[in-house]
Amino acid sequence: MAFNVTMQTGASFLTSPSAGYGEALGPGSKSFGWLISSLGTNSLFSAAGTTVEIEVIFTGTSVVTRNSIVAMQDGLIALAVTPSGTVQAYVGSLKSGIQVSATSSTTILDGNPHRIAAVFDGVSALVFIDGVLSGTTACTSAVLAAISWTSSQWGIGYYPGSSQPYVNQGTIDEIAVFSPARHTAAYTPATAPYTGAEAGLVALYHLDGDGTDSKATITVSTTYTLAGPTSLTTGSAATYTLVPDGSGPASAVTITPVSSLSGVFSPESVTLQASSTASATFTFTASTTGTGTLSTTNNGSLTDPATLSISATSASTPFSTYTLTGPSSLTAGSASTFTVTPGAGSAAGSAITITLASTLAGTFSPATVTIPAGSTAAETFTFTPDNAGSSGTLSSTNNGGLTNPPALTVSTPAAFSTYTLNVPSAMTESVAATCTVTPGAGAARTSAAVITPQSTLAGTFNPTTATIPAGSTSAVTFSFIPDATGTGTISTTNNASLTNPSGTTFSVTAATTSFTTYTLTGPASLTAGSASGYTITPGSGAALSTAVTITPACTLSGTFSPYSVMIPAGSTAAQTFRFTPGAAGAGTLSATNSGSLTNPASMSIAVAAQAVQTGPMNNAAITYSPWNWSVSATGAVSANPGAYLNFGFTGSTLQIICDVSANSGPLPEFYVVIDGQAPQLFTAASTVTVAMPSTTSSWSTHTCELIFKSSTCTENRWSPQQTSLVITDITLSSDASLSVIAPFEKKILVYGDSITEGYQSLQKLASTTTDAAVSDASLAWGYRLRHALGVEVGIVAFTGSGLTVTGNGNVPPLTATWNQLWNGQPRDFTVAPDVVVMNEGTNDGAHNASQSAVQTAAVTVLKNLIATCPSARIVVMQPFQGNGSYFTTTARTTVTAALQAAVAECTNGLVRWVSTDGWFTSTMPSADGTHPLGVSTIQDIMPPAVTSLASLTQQNLRVYSFF
Repeated sequence: MAFNVTMQTGASFLTSPSAGYGEALGPGSKSFGWLISSLGTNSLFSAAGTTVEIEVIFTGTSVVTRNSIVAMQDGLIALAVTPSGTVQAYVGSLKSGIQVSATSSTTILDGNPHRIAAVFDGVSALVFIDGVLSGTTACTSAVLAAISWTSSQWGIGYYPGSSQPYVNQGTIDEIAVFSPARHTAAYTPATAPYTGAEAGLVALYHLDGDGTDSKATITVSTTYTLAGPTSLTTGSAATYTLVPDGSGPASAVTITPVSSLSGVFSPESVTLQASSTASATFTFTASTTGTGTLSTTNNGSLTDPATLSISATSASTPFSTYTLTGPSSLTAGSASTFTVTPGAGSAAGSAITITLASTLAGTFSPATVTIPAGSTAAETFTFTPDNAGSSGTLSSTNNGGLTNPPALTVSTPAAFSTYTLNVPSAMTESVAATCTVTPGAGAARTSAAVITPQSTLAGTFNPTTATIPAGSTSAVTFSFIPDATGTGTISTTNNASLTNPSGTTFSVTAATTSFTTYTLTGPASLTAGSASGYTITPGSGAALSTAVTITPACTLSGTFSPYSVMIPAGSTAAQTFRFTPGAAGAGTLSATNSGSLTNPASMSIAVAAQAVQTGPMNNAAITYSPWNWSVSATGAVSANPGAYLNFGFTGSTLQIICDVSANSGPLPEFYVVIDGQAPQLFTAASTVTVAMPSTTSSWSTHTCELIFKSSTCTENRWSPQQTSLVITDITLSSDASLSVIAPFEKKILVYGDSITEGYQSLQKLASTTTDAAVSDASLAWGYRLRHALGVEVGIVAFTGSGLTVTGNGNVPPLTATWNQLWNGQPRDFTVAPDVVVMNEGTNDGAHNASQSAVQTAAVTVLKNLIATCPSARIVVMQPFQGNGSYFTTTARTTVTAALQAAVAECTNGLVRWVSTDGWFTSTMPSADGTHPLGVSTIQDIMPPAVTSLASLTQQNLRVYSFF
C-alpha cells in the first residue's frame, strides 16, 4: 500500500544537499505535508507492531523558535531537532503529555547533511546521529500503555492536530519508516538512496518535488517481452529489445535469439540480471532476402514471448544523379547561395567531390563541395560575381560518375547610373536644412560614389561631400546652412560618371527673433523645511544661439537646488529648481540671468512654520487603554491587539510615527478614528499620515482614537517582541496642541485567548491572506464591552494560550503572564481594575490538559489577582462551545469542572462564575468552528455578555431634587 503524503500548497523543494539524492523538502512555514490514507485513520499502520524506526537526512543551521518537527505519528513516535541543535526521539503522545524523549549528546546544526533516526525498540526511545547511538531513554509503563499504532495522523515537517506553528526549519530528505526497527546499536548509514525494496520498509519518501511514497513491492519476473523491427534490409543491423516484467527475475537468465532467415546475431546471447528491471538488446543482420521468424529462448523458467514475423529486402541502389539550384539574378560583389542535392537512391559508399565553374568572373566559396560517403544530405556553396551588367552560366562536374545537372543561366544587373537630389524649397537663415541623395534604378556599385554639392546662395555644407558606399543603394544626406536670405539653387557633381540631376531651387527667409524675456512661476505658500518647485520658462521667440544661466535668490534664508539653472543654446524648453526655506516668514523670490534677458518681477512668498512633534509619548493629554501599554517619553509599546489610545488636538494635520525595526512577518495593523468619522486602516510604518475628514475639517478641535487592530501570531510575541505596535511620536501642525478626552469611570481587565484577540473575526485564514489581515480585535467580545458598558477595557489576549499551555509566539501560560506585558516587563496595577474577566481554557481542553492541572493553574491566577487587586470583582467566564471540532464537548466538560472548582476554592466573595452555554454554537457564523466572525460577536455573544457584567460596572451617579 502506498502512503502518499499531501503537501501543503506552497511547499518548497530544492536540490538535495546530499549528492545523488535528487531534491529535498526545503525550510519554510508551508514546507510540510500530512497523510490522508484509505485506512481512514491517516496513520501508517492498520495494526499494532512491536518496534519502529524513522530515519531521515536533515540539513540545517538554526532552529530559532520551538522544535523543528521532522516527521512524526503522535501517539507512537516522533523525530525533531531542537533550537540548541540536538536531536530528539519521542515515544508516546505529545498531545496528551504521556511520552518520553531521548535527546542526542551531540548537535547537528552545522549546515551539513546528517542521517538522524528515532527508534522505539519496544522498551526505550533511542536517537541516532550518522549511525552512532547518541541518546537513550526507557519508556515508563504509562507510556507503553498509552502507545497507539493506528489512531494518529502521519506528518512530515508537521505536528498533525496541533494549533502551534511548528515551522519546518531545515532541509528534510530521504525519510524511511521501518517496522520492525532495523537498528538498536551503532550501524553504518546508507550512502545512496533506498530502492524501496528494503526489508521491513513501511514507507519511503525521496521528497523529489512531492510526497510520493516510493516503497516498492517486489514482484519476481515470470516472463519478458521481445520488441524490434519486422522489416529488415540485408547487410544492415536491426536492434531488438528484451524487457522483464515485474521487478526482475529471481536470478540471472540467459536469453538466446534464433531466426529462420540467414544472418548474424550480435551478441549471440544476452542476460537479464537478477532483481533488475533493466532491458537487454541484441542486433540481427540479415544476409539474404525473404520472409521468416525471429524468436528467443531462455535458460530459466521465464515464459518466452511470441515469435516475430520478419522480412528482409535488398539495400537500395545508390543515387546516380544530383541537382544544382540557386538564384538566376546575382549582385556584383555580393555572395549568393547555391545547393547541390543528391538524387533518388541510397547513399554512396564513398565521398563524391563536386567541382564548380562559371563563365562569369567571380569567386566560389568553397571552390568544391563534397557529398560524404553514407550521406544523401544536400550541400551548399556561394558565388560572388565580380562585375555588374553581365550574364553567363554556372555549372558543376563530379569525380563519382554521377550525371551532372544542366548549367544554370545567371546574370548580374547593371549598377545604377543616376541619382536624385531632394532639397527643401523653403529654408531659414542660419538654420540647417537636410538634403537627400538617392541612387537611381539598378544594382549597387562595386566602388563608392562621392557626391559634391554646390549652391548659388552663400552658405555652408555639412559634410562638404556625401558618399554612396560600394555595395549600397541606400540614400545619403547632407545639410546646408544658408548665410543670407534670398533665392538660390543647389546642384551636385560626382566622381563616378553618374548622370547628375538638375539643380533644385530654394528660398531663404530671415530667422525669427530670439526670446528676450522669461517667467518665474511657482507656489507662494511654503512650509519651512519642505522643498517647493519653481519653473523658468523662456518667453516668445526663437531659441538663443548661446546658453543663458538663471540664478534664483530669496530674501528669506533657505537652500536652492540646483543653485542655478541653464537654458541651453537652441532650446526654448522650461527649466526647474527647488527652494527649501529655512524658517517661517514673508519675503520675495527673484531671478537674474547671465545674458541680456529681461528678468521677471519678484514673487512674494509666505513661509509657514514646520510641523511639530507633540512628544513625549507619556504626555498627560494622551489616554491609554489600561494594563496593555508600556509608555515612556520615547515611545508607547503594546503587544496586545485591542489596545487603544485617544486624545484631542488642534490644527489640520496629524501623523503617527512608528518604529517597525523590531517587527518580523506581517506588520501590525491599526485603525485611526478622527472626530467619530469612518475608521481609517493603516499598516504600521515609519510615518503614517492620517486624512482629516472633510465633514469636520472646520472644527477648531478634533478627537483622535487609535485602535490596535491586529498583529501576526506566527512570530515571537514574548521574547523578543517581534509583533508589537511601537509608536514613537505624534506630529501635528505648527502651534497645534493636545487635550484630554475624558475617560470612562470604570475599568475592566480582560484575560483571554485567540477568540478574545479577534483572531479570524473578519474571515478564515487562507494561503493568499495573512493572519493580521483576517483578524480584528475591535470585533471581539472583550473590546466591544467598552462602548456597550461605558467602561475602559484592557485586553490581554494571546492566540493559542491558556492556563497550562504555551501560546503562539512563545507566550507562556497565564500563570506566568497575568502580571507581565511581555518577558521582563511588569504589568502596572497602580490603578486597580474594577472588574477582571478571565475567559481561558479552550486551548487547555484542546491539548487534553487534566482537570487537576487546569484547576491548579486557575487557582494560582485567581489568588494572585485577589492579592494584587483585593477590591476587584473577578468573573471566571466559561469557554465558548463552538462546533466542537477543536475544543470537544468532553474537553469543555473537563475544563468547566476545573474552573468551577477553582472559583469555589477562592472564597473572598468577589469571584463569580458565568456560564456561556448557547452564546456561541455550531449554528452561528464562524471562520473555522472555533473562532466567531464579528457578526456572531455582535448579534449572539454581546447581548448575554453585557447582561452578565452590567451589574458589576454600574457608574456612580449623583441625583439632585429641586423643590
